[in-house]
Amino acid sequence: MKIRRLEEEMNQAAARGVFPGAVLLAAKGERIAANITAGRLEYGDQASSVHWETIYDLASLTKILSTTILTMIFLDQGRFDLQSPLKRLWPFFVPDDKKELTLFHLLSHTSGLPAWRPYFETLEQVPSEERRKQAAELILEEPFEAEPGTRSIYSDLNFILLGLILEEIGHARLDRLFDEHIARPLTLRQTGYRPLDQTGLSSTEEIAPTEDCPDRGGVLKGAVHDKNAYALSGAAGHAGLFGTAGEVWRIMASLRASFRNDPGNHLVSTQTVKTFWKWTNDNPHITGALGFDRPAETDSAAGRYFSRASVGHLGFTGTSVWYDPDMDLTVILLTNRVHPSSANEAIKEFRPSIHDLAFKTIIGKNFK
Repeated sequence: MKIRRLEEEMNQAAARGVFPGAVLLAAKGERIAANITAGRLEYGDQASSVHWETIYDLASLTKILSTTILTMIFLDQGRFDLQSPLKRLWPFFVPDDKKELTLFHLLSHTSGLPAWRPYFETLEQVPSEERRKQAAELILEEPFEAEPGTRSIYSDLNFILLGLILEEIGHARLDRLFDEHIARPLTLRQTGYRPLDQTGLSSTEEIAPTEDCPDRGGVLKGAVHDKNAYALSGAAGHAGLFGTAGEVWRIMASLRASFRNDPGNHLVSTQTVKTFWKWTNDNPHITGALGFDRPAETDSAAGRYFSRASVGHLGFTGTSVWYDPDMDLTVILLTNRVHPSSANEAIKEFRPSIHDLAFKTIIGKNFK
């Protein structure tokens, strides 16, 4: 299969500063069709080159690769259902206006909660052992921006709260839940959270640096970029996961095998993956799948060719995953475009173009 054009585009993007470096993995079915590395961990001729084992801050891919999958697993175990309300899910005080919010509302981003709040400013003022419960209280105190179930508002708050709920139900922090239910079954060795309060973590040598943050001591390397996740010790429902393209592929390959009812290491039942990936809504303002995003109808970061049945997600640090069930195509792009500054937004133009090229290269049809 001719992938030289993909290699050229990736190398040119690194050369013109879209990102210091990146890994692109494309798979047709269960077979990896393209595995491309480009650029360096950071700018400068002395920096190490990106390679297959380079670890990236996955940012909001945490939402699908950790939090959503853990939710799926717990659903399969019968610990709750999609319509379970907060008054049953959260063992502490829930305000009256939030009691009937459901797991479904959080997963579909239809809770009506705001998109983001700088909770780290408050959390950094309280002891670390109190921050998780404090974060939930802050979220539950938020006024609604829309009536639950009426509008989609993509919100970190939904997944911060969902992650905290999973911890209460699973009786462990998210980093341990991920290790137990996802990393160990798939024998992942380089993908997981990097909790700030945990010693003995692997070396940062293979980790791509993110932003230069003077208020956090300079260039971040191995510490989560997201400030709210950082305030939660680096393990949160919306961000905090680090990983390699190859191991992200193994997670997606497990979900793909379940979805298609193919042989493989199934973390989640076929029925549950189909429920999450095939969910649709008649309301035109509610567009995503459950936990996962779908390509926008126009100007999608996934490009022009991924079908509306596709599922995936973007990450602020320059990461993305898309799976098209119609073509059985997976494309994973991991970058550290925020290094040394998140002001670099060239990834917005590059993402759709590289997805279009990957689609045409791997599928092999004449698309216009």
